Amino acid sequence: MSNERPGFSESLGLIVLLAKDLGELAKFKGKVEEPFFRRLTIRNFFPVFEAFLNHLKVRAVEAHKYGKVTLTEKALEELNDPAPRLRDALKVAFRSYAQARGTTMPLGNTLQIPSEFDTCVRVRNRLIHPRRLLDMKVSDEEVASLVAMLTWFKQLADWSSAAEIQYIRQIRNQIKGTGSGGQ
Repeated sequence: MSNERPGFSESLGLIVLLAKDLGELAKFKGKVEEPFFRRLTIRNFFPVFEAFLNHLKVRAVEAHKYGKVTLTEKALEELNDPAPRLRDALKVAFRSYAQARGTTMPLGNTLQIPSEFDTCVRVRNRLIHPRRLLDMKVSDEEVASLVAMLTWFKQLADWSSAAEIQYIRQIRNQIKGTGSGGQ
């Protein structure tokens, strides 16, 4: 297994595959026991989220590699950290991606991480590393935190999609400008 970061197509394909898995998982709601469904949903949400962060990192590193943006040595080091803390990775990914796309941070000038994020991370960690039977229970409040995280995640995904579309428009305009003798 390589530590090399995948390219654009592979990182986007990973997001699509994992999101599809999450969508397929939703079909099990009501068909399996609710506690099982809750555990499975939380366990499967984070890989989608982390793949999305990786995709933003890939786009920022590519922009740096091709001279579209200059990232600091510290930012590059953080972007290439193979095992960052999730909260730190989130901030670095969005800040670098925004810089690479020439846009502002999502949902305002600074990335506001909702308190539900920490709740969901604690639940995920508890489910992945249980120490007792009670650790496997996901409360109604924890489910509500996941729903809030999914809503927040959708806003972040919409922001990055809009940034990509704007970036593509800029490139097209540059090509048109050079292709027609600069006019």
